Order: sequence, then structure tokens, then C-alpha cells
Amino acid sequence: MRQCDTSSLSVADAEACQAENYEGASIFWMRRMAALGGEEATMAHWQVKRDGTLRGIVEVIEHDS
Repeated sequence: MRQCDTSSLSVADAEACQAENYEGASIFWMRRMAALGGEEATMAHWQVKRDGTLRGIVEVIEHDS
């Protein structure tokens, strides 16, 4: 987080993202060490919504400059 520019930091503020519906999406992030059972298992769990339908998940792994 210390290496992010100011515009990138806004997506790390969950409350602000939810309040403003940033970019028309809900944005969630977590650290790898918090992904219990591994990254793939965590993403598979979070992809399923309460009604059984699936969320689209986009993983950002690198910033193109």
C-alpha cells in the first residue's frame, strides 16, 4: 500500500467504494495470507452469491504503465 499512488488508494477503501459504487462494481481485496485454504479456494468461495449465481471476478496482478 505504501507504493500505491493516490488514485490507486481509493479502491483499497472498502467503505468509500461501497458508498460510491466505484466504477459500477463492488470491489473487495485481501492479502494472500488471509486467503484460508489458498487463493483458488477463496476465490471459488467468494464467487458464489447467496442466491447461487456467480459473481464475475477480476484479478489484478500487475499495473501497466
